[in-house]
Amino acid sequence: MNACRFLGLARRFHSKPLTGLVGALALLGLIAAPPAARAGDTEVGALNAKLIAQGVLLSSANSSQLAAAIIAVLSDTAYNKLKSGVVIGEALKAAGSNAPDAGSVIGQTLVTESTTNIPLAARLGLPSAYVGSAALTAGTGKAPSVNQVAGFTQQVLSSNTDVTNAAVTAKSSKSAVSAIFAGRSSELAADLDRAALFQNALTNKSLLSLTQSISTGVITYAADPANLSNQLAQANTKYASNIVIGATAGRPTDAGAIVKEALNNANLPALKKSVATLAKSTAAIADIEQIEKIGSAVGAQIKTGAVKLSQAATITKTLVQAIIAKPFTTGLSTDPANANNKRDEVTETAAYMVASILGSAQLRSTTDAKTTSLFTSTILNIIKNAVAGAKSTKAGTPALSEVIADIVGSVSYTIKTATDDLFPTTATLTAEALRQAVLTTLTNTKNAAAIGGSANSAVVIAAANNAFDTSQVGANANRLENGNFYYTNPIQYGQLTDPETDTRNL
Repeated sequence: MNACRFLGLARRFHSKPLTGLVGALALLGLIAAPPAARAGDTEVGALNAKLIAQGVLLSSANSSQLAAAIIAVLSDTAYNKLKSGVVIGEALKAAGSNAPDAGSVIGQTLVTESTTNIPLAARLGLPSAYVGSAALTAGTGKAPSVNQVAGFTQQVLSSNTDVTNAAVTAKSSKSAVSAIFAGRSSELAADLDRAALFQNALTNKSLLSLTQSISTGVITYAADPANLSNQLAQANTKYASNIVIGATAGRPTDAGAIVKEALNNANLPALKKSVATLAKSTAAIADIEQIEKIGSAVGAQIKTGAVKLSQAATITKTLVQAIIAKPFTTGLSTDPANANNKRDEVTETAAYMVASILGSAQLRSTTDAKTTSLFTSTILNIIKNAVAGAKSTKAGTPALSEVIADIVGSVSYTIKTATDDLFPTTATLTAEALRQAVLTTLTNTKNAAAIGGSANSAVVIAAANNAFDTSQVGANANRLENGNFYYTNPIQYGQLTDPETDTRNL
């Protein structure tokens, strides 16, 4: 690696000018110019020419064959005009199923070879330059893929400064930048070192607009992603939202904890002010099982008064829409985005949002009548918005009538089983009176139709009556979501995360 780090070649930029009448007319826009060759086509051709001798092509080559082809191309004077980073990037991009560790193998091979092969080291140039160029190539053009960039970066670059410089070269591809930082993050021993990596990147002003992408890469291999993203957000409050969103992209199965810890940070008030945007952005990239937890984190802020109660319903709708939008990619019943599991997650989101806001001072008004009206309208609006968010013509969307039954039943059951101290009671307004007010509201024909349309009014009324039926409490414990469950049995919080299942719905 040593020789490779100190030797470099100036970048060559070359193009074939338009000539003659055709060129002139093209410049005037009177006729179309001949299409230019796609960037990287020549490099792909060169690599395949070297691979044919090994009986393979780019898509079928193994990692060692790809590495050998790169060295062969870079050592061939016939290809002196090709950029080393583009040659490497095309190989990284094209690596197929036979080369699952192509990035690591290619990186190690180039480092090893260049320590004794001075012409190769000179052809490669500075590591940060060719890594950045390779990452950019892999992340752009036809069929971009940065899957191998992290492994390549990990083998070639060994300093935060080199990683930052490589990212500057690749900055027009967000995915490439994330992959470069992920590669460096993967080899660091502690989150303290990862924090230093992130801060080093921000010393380069040209990367400030990429804090989200940098956060994604750095957090991908964090030991404690929620804690690290929280620390980075606090140290860089201007970019706090981007950092949290980026962290969620890097660790989508930890999205709930990442958002919760950031929102709990008193030093990040801006996140609470823009909580609707934060919820929407993180839910879009979070694992489907984590979206409810994002909602719970928002609900907890409503309960403390840091976020307005009026946002509970609209954010619930946003989160439900994110659940419904998750692509059902495998077609298998074990796919987390199957219709049954989507229904499960939608129901959890509504029920746990309600449970999270219970006990909020914002649910209390100036009189018993106004408090009752505020309480019931809040519950009704959360249900209506959850149902509205679940409406979709997209294939794999759960049946609306079943979604309605689960949402209404589970929210009602949450209200039914909540402890009395969570209700805005007074000397004359009891928790039971508020429960009955919710039941009356949901079984009102007009309100039932407003929730699910006239075709589903009977479903709404039946689900509410069933959930509030004292004789059915035991049976409903096994088929409805109880939003209070986490607060009464936090050790069993896992009930919220039951992947690929629909174990607690009607």
